[in-house]
Amino acid sequence: MAANNNKKDDNMGINVSRIKNICSKYKKYIATGAMLILLSVVISTSRAASGGTSKPDEGPARTAGADEEQKEKVQVDAYEEVNKLLAQYYECYVSGDTDKLEKIAYPISDTEKSYVKLLSQYVEKYDNIKCYTKKGVKDGEYVVMAASEMKFKDIETGAPDLSCFYVRKNENGEVYIDNTYSQFNQTNNVDVENKDEAINSLITEFIEQDEDMVALQKEIREEYDKALEKDEKLQVMVTSTFQNAIAEWVASFGSSDDENGKDGQDGEKTDSESGTQTRTAYAKTRVNMREKRSTSSDVIQTLEAGTEVTIYGTSKDGWFKVKSKGKTGFVSKEYIVSDKSKVEKEDDETDTTAKTRTAYAKTKVNMREKRSTDSDIITTLKAGTEVTIYGTSKDGWFKVKSKGKTGYVSKEYIVSDKSKVEKEDDKTDTTAKTRTAYAKTKVNMRKKRSTDSDIITTLKAGTKITIYGTSKNGWFKIKYKGKTGYVSKEYIVSDKSKVEKEDSQASSTASGKRTAYAKTGVNMRKSRSTDSDVVQTLKAGTKVMIYGTSKNGWFRIRSKGKFGYVKKEYIVSDKSKVEKDETPQDDRPSAPSYYSEGDTITLSDSVNVRSSMSETADRVGLAYKGDVLTVIMSYAEGWTKVSWNGQTGYVKTEYLR
Repeated sequence: MAANNNKKDDNMGINVSRIKNICSKYKKYIATGAMLILLSVVISTSRAASGGTSKPDEGPARTAGADEEQKEKVQVDAYEEVNKLLAQYYECYVSGDTDKLEKIAYPISDTEKSYVKLLSQYVEKYDNIKCYTKKGVKDGEYVVMAASEMKFKDIETGAPDLSCFYVRKNENGEVYIDNTYSQFNQTNNVDVENKDEAINSLITEFIEQDEDMVALQKEIREEYDKALEKDEKLQVMVTSTFQNAIAEWVASFGSSDDENGKDGQDGEKTDSESGTQTRTAYAKTRVNMREKRSTSSDVIQTLEAGTEVTIYGTSKDGWFKVKSKGKTGFVSKEYIVSDKSKVEKEDDETDTTAKTRTAYAKTKVNMREKRSTDSDIITTLKAGTEVTIYGTSKDGWFKVKSKGKTGYVSKEYIVSDKSKVEKEDDKTDTTAKTRTAYAKTKVNMRKKRSTDSDIITTLKAGTKITIYGTSKNGWFKIKYKGKTGYVSKEYIVSDKSKVEKEDSQASSTASGKRTAYAKTGVNMRKSRSTDSDVVQTLKAGTKVMIYGTSKNGWFRIRSKGKFGYVKKEYIVSDKSKVEKDETPQDDRPSAPSYYSEGDTITLSDSVNVRSSMSETADRVGLAYKGDVLTVIMSYAEGWTKVSWNGQTGYVKTEYLR
């Protein structure tokens, strides 16, 4: 094909911030099609972006013959050459063959090529392609709506897809796709100044006013919803896995925008062996290159700040594949910059320019060789130990010097005011006041003040214990049968009469049954957790049977022949206290499911910020009550990436309030 004679300049204006906004706004439909947005959304947004496309009767004058053509019925699979063209197009998308793609669809930007590479990693094929066509502005041109089923790898059910194309002929009479009007370019507002308003109007009429096409779009939406409902794997893929891949892909271009002030395509090359696009970047700080995309993976080598690396393609799961000094591995994207001027200077011991100040260890804490809890321990500082801080915190750590040794301590364990140092309450502390108390319910005694800490023993409800001093961080230090450990204060009572009786789940005929009512609309769950599956939703005033007493703040109940658990605060014995409210209380979010990029949140409580989307991931730091966090990206898994005090990390979205 003489494709090159018809190509336009590839250096087209991809509006990356627009990609981000669309991804954020239309999350529900980020699942199918180029940029994965349903066509009705694409056209309306592209019209808005270009200042509003004229209505058909206000656009360029059209002949009576053209008007008559528009009244013709849509034809289905009427042109074999069009069907073959679209089949080739989808094959290129699935295989990631951008060289072949740009011979049949042009102009294609580097951004779309990158997107095709991303899509090909997840999609196996397009099935049941059906072309709905009407004649275009000129003879031999067509506006085409292609319906198909997108089949993801290892997933049986196909996701219904609908995409629009404008097909023309080159000087050799061969059909090709004018990519100026493609769904990808319409969405991202590419090459707007070169668009033909007559074609734009025709496409708009076809999609928004043609009765057949309006009905088809509705049908595809319904099929799409049914497919997700039918196949849980498909639902996870399109609403979580692939959506996050898109978010990472967008973020990788966004990073280039921020750093270069450009579209992130300058300096890109293509690796001769893999065909993957590459670009040069630099290690922002001293960082490990690892074998896999995980901080638990083996370290291949350590890159010094400013080390030049070659990046392959876009980031995946927050990591870049890089090559440096002949070795290939993975580096977390937050430690890579495209602009060498943004490389952070190492602040070693000989740095006499760094400002210093005196501070104190808030508690007993380890001084480490590097800014990581995985790093070797240099020494352990006791609570109140005086230290010298160099400069400001970096990645949530202070560089400090104490007793002639220099290392790093997490900033949350350093205080400037010595009065805020916490007293050590170790086993030999004979000054700490003690008192007798009881385990309110069956509860674990742990080695440290954390539910992630090892369990020393399990206390039964009513177990007598000795408490040392007052609670700290919501935990009591206790002693039981010669063992010392920690128990969450909510499971400790001073009055033995307040100990809760165990209510065996199997004893449905046990004594202590009583009638009560749902105080408001509330969910009955399979276990004592708001993360547990919902058995049924009770309306305010629903009569229930309670078995035994509450445990961990939940009642075991029966209603309408089903057993489950409801938080005790939503159950009342007196029906007159029922509230007129049927919204499930334990499901009311304290924070939105998603935040938009750039949103700022002032914390009403302290939260842990993690290095990745996992509650077991390394903690970047602690964001305190009153701190202002800026949203970078929200994810379907219930996590939001944020920045604060010059640091970045992940916080569970439900904690952002």
